[in-house]
Amino acid sequence: MTHSRSGRERRDCFDRRSGSDRRRGGDQRKDWYKAVARRLPEEVISQAGDPRKATIRLVSRYFSHVPEPARADLAQVLIPVLQDIKASGSSDISDKQRDQCEALVESWVRRQTDLAG
Repeated sequence: MTHSRSGRERRDCFDRRSGSDRRRGGDQRKDWYKAVARRLPEEVISQAGDPRKATIRLVSRYFSHVPEPARADLAQVLIPVLQDIKASGSSDISDKQRDQCEALVESWVRRQTDLAG
């Protein structure tokens, strides 16, 4: 059985506040998403096994407040980047790689809020 969420329910996953609290909380939320995105490369490297499975686990852990279809979408866009980072065998992660993860998460958040809007 497929469970679909309305736009309002989907939007609420990203922002449960209203009015001035929403504006203030928006910056905190952006900072949180940015911090998580920039931390993902280290997290994938530190996990044993398949980077695809590690990415799915990490997305489920950090984004558990988001509906599963949206989490699957995020994992799908992150897997190629994080897979390449893990395949490199290096524990040195460049700012470019972090920026790429951050941009992907930022773009995903924007798409999710646009879909909900």
